[in-house]
Amino acid sequence: MTGEPPVPSVTPETLGAALELQPDASVVVDQAGVVVRANARVEELLGRPVGEVVGAAFEALLAPADREQQRFYLLAYFASPRPRPLGAPLVLRGAGPNGAVKPLDVALQPIGLGARRLTLASLRDMTERRGVELALASARADLDTVFASLPEGMLLVDRAGVVARCNARGAELLGVAPAALVGAPAVRVIRARDPESLAPLQLGACCTPAPAEAPPTRHRGLLERPGGELLPIEITVAQIRAAHGEHEGWALVLRDRTREHEEERALVEAERVRAQLDCAPSTIVRLDAAGRVTHVNDAWRRFAAANAGSAALEAGVGLDYLAASRPEPEIHEGVASVLAGAEPAFRARYACHGPAALRWFAIEARRIGADGSAVLIHSDVTAEHLAEARARVRAVAAWALAAGGPLEETVAMVVDAVARELEWEVVASWVPGPDARLHAAVVRSRDAATQAYEQATRAATFGAGEGVPGAAWAARAPRWLTDAAAEPSFVRRELAREAGLRSYLAFPIFDEEALLCVLEFASRVQREPDDALLELVSAIASELGALARRERLSLAERERAAAVARLRTLWDAAQDAMMTLEPPDWRFTSGNPAALRLFGAGNERDFVSRGPGDYSPERQADGRPSAEAAGEAIGRALATGSNLFLWTHRRLGGEVFPATVQLSRVDTPSGAFLLATVRDDTEVNRLRASSAQSERLAAIGTLAAGIAHEINTPIQFVGDSVQFLRDAMLDLLRVLDAFRGLRDQVEASAPSPELVAEAAATRELEDDADVQYLQENVPAAFGRCTEGLSRVAKIVRSMKDFAHPAGAAAAAADLDHALTTTLTIATNEIKYVADVVTELGGLPPVVCHLGELNQVFLNLVVNAAHAMGDVHAASGQRGTLTVRSRTEDADAVIEFADTGGGIPEAIRERIFEPFFTTKAVGKGTGQGLALAWSVITERHGGRIEVESEVGRGTTFRISLPIAGKAGSGAPAA
Repeated sequence: MTGEPPVPSVTPETLGAALELQPDASVVVDQAGVVVRANARVEELLGRPVGEVVGAAFEALLAPADREQQRFYLLAYFASPRPRPLGAPLVLRGAGPNGAVKPLDVALQPIGLGARRLTLASLRDMTERRGVELALASARADLDTVFASLPEGMLLVDRAGVVARCNARGAELLGVAPAALVGAPAVRVIRARDPESLAPLQLGACCTPAPAEAPPTRHRGLLERPGGELLPIEITVAQIRAAHGEHEGWALVLRDRTREHEEERALVEAERVRAQLDCAPSTIVRLDAAGRVTHVNDAWRRFAAANAGSAALEAGVGLDYLAASRPEPEIHEGVASVLAGAEPAFRARYACHGPAALRWFAIEARRIGADGSAVLIHSDVTAEHLAEARARVRAVAAWALAAGGPLEETVAMVVDAVARELEWEVVASWVPGPDARLHAAVVRSRDAATQAYEQATRAATFGAGEGVPGAAWAARAPRWLTDAAAEPSFVRRELAREAGLRSYLAFPIFDEEALLCVLEFASRVQREPDDALLELVSAIASELGALARRERLSLAERERAAAVARLRTLWDAAQDAMMTLEPPDWRFTSGNPAALRLFGAGNERDFVSRGPGDYSPERQADGRPSAEAAGEAIGRALATGSNLFLWTHRRLGGEVFPATVQLSRVDTPSGAFLLATVRDDTEVNRLRASSAQSERLAAIGTLAAGIAHEINTPIQFVGDSVQFLRDAMLDLLRVLDAFRGLRDQVEASAPSPELVAEAAATRELEDDADVQYLQENVPAAFGRCTEGLSRVAKIVRSMKDFAHPAGAAAAAADLDHALTTTLTIATNEIKYVADVVTELGGLPPVVCHLGELNQVFLNLVVNAAHAMGDVHAASGQRGTLTVRSRTEDADAVIEFADTGGGIPEAIRERIFEPFFTTKAVGKGTGQGLALAWSVITERHGGRIEVESEVGRGTTFRISLPIAGKAGSGAPAA
């Protein structure tokens, strides 16, 4: 036929050989549509013998529904035969003898056999390809659904920089209708207020193809929406490439950063405020509504570090402040009332003595938010308290000296005042005997722990220069001993050590040349010499000696006049406002010059001519009438001997000011009166208010370094494995591309030398990629990723379980799970020094406060780790921590057994005392075991016991009632 391609001619032998070499099932059909030849692969494809196929009509090989159509195609083909390759649009369905139907791709090639015109038909099974096409169509439908429902905005930009597609969220963020976006240039619809932050977008970089390996880029800035509204946004730009690597466009992901933007600004502000708070000298703490510490300032951290605080205490965050303050009922109840909203504020002063220093602090708690949070300010008022205490001692001494009573009574009043106000535990009075040695006339203690010491002191005698009393006698001056245990000449050293006494003060009282007595004071706190106190006791001793002389000379009138003069000297020299109040109406009866200046009185007569109501407003800051509040304060001072409180005063000029008032009861032979010391708190309150305001925005975050280390290790090998998998996939893709090219050539032509060379090249490429190595190691890399992620998930779940907030009421909990969680959290503390063995007995649910027990378990595990760490540091030997659980009758029993150094028997009974610790400075505060005792015995009605052997280790045993403590409000079953 004119214009048709030539038909190749073959011999019967060539046709037969070519037919058998065909990789697909092939038949030869004559112009009548009858199969004249077939190869063996026809039987493999259709399941019909070759003998049955030859001689049959070609359409008989197809499904009945396709036979008529195929007959029409053959007629048309024979009219104009042309080569038809595989992959053309015609797809038929073949049928086997069992009725199975397969989709077939048919290739046709006209050939000549002598004068005959034949057609070579190659048949290929399309079943697998059809499945892939259906899966691809389903995947595209799924992709369309996901694209439309993405929470982030998405724009697809073609190679010309024009928006080809967008989802609803993307149009919403840009403030443009979806119909208006599609077809618009991307650089016009994405307008930035600060072009430099989105510069790649503004300059049209999204229209410029990047290298194939270029990663997605992120850009942050302010997006200007229609109407001028600015939106903080992050845009991620990723290139889209076809399977063969050709650049097809870009995908833009738009994410609204409004909330992040606000949080970043808040964080910057919080950091600024935190820096300001860290400059404050007072410790500032913020609590949440449950009483847990959420923020501390640098003063807190410095104080904890200087006083052997643990890392957790130094960090502060997470500490249960209410539990820690429980041993101090006044502070605990006051802070709790503020957190509960019962009181807006709470103020108090409390002692916080260390082993080497006396300390007093003032605490102010104030509610600061509707969420129940509060701020606490602790201010060190040691110097102020000691000054006030010395002033009270001075006032008592002045009053006693002015009263003119017998010397013994005056000395007793002075001794009581010094011991009470300055907190000396043991007092002794030494008098000279006929043997010219000092004998104990009076020995008195504030508790029963010094009984043996008191007995030994009563039996002791000292000559001049011997011991502390003898040294004061010989020097005719006060004697201060800072550390009795380090003083070789102190003969009662061992007894003092057993009684816990550290520092001594002794001062002699002389009547001219004659020694009347030596007054000795002992303290459990190691105190450095207090020059102001030494000066005070020297003055008091001098006045007492003068009193003795006046008694001896029987010069009562002159004695009284001199005492009043001396009292007036002390009174007038005082820097604090002081006044006296006497019954029955408790009006002011005197006031020193500082009081006159403070209240604006012209003279003392003017001052006492007015009633106390003239110096107070009608109501106090809490709304109570001043008269009623004053009556309560006076009653408390009379009942307890002393009352420190905050008060609002008024000067005679009308100005109102806050003050701290100390009322002290002074007992005299003629009755009791009150000594009032008033200090203006205006400046102090201003500083406190400033600190409290700054604290509202303070934010400090902390992450335990041990947990970060535990998570970092699996994350690191997951990252290494992912890097390996990425490189392996690139190698495999190169090999796959080569094989695809080889396959295309095989399908397009018969084998040739070039094809053989190409096959050899693919083998070399496979060898270069080391596919065998990848097959062996890629599954293992996936396993390492899974293992690492599982470890991270376990640590995170443990942190979540451990930090889960506890409710107010007890609830049934799985303590075996809690123990496992605690050991996971403490892994970094233990793993370097010891191995952990668990023998958990399957405890039933125990009614308890799980959050508090979690803290107890953690304290015991960390203590055990520290104990075994000391052994490991000394010998290099690893320890073993064994954690057991079991039931005994109605109790759940939990044991923590370590192989540390053990607890010496001499201190074993003291380990549960607050602030008692044997750890080195910086490793413990002495509060962990005290907290454990409180939580187990008081909170849960259980028991905590300890067994220990020095050099062998320690076992803590906890017994908890399974049904919970009686009256806990939890179900009994």
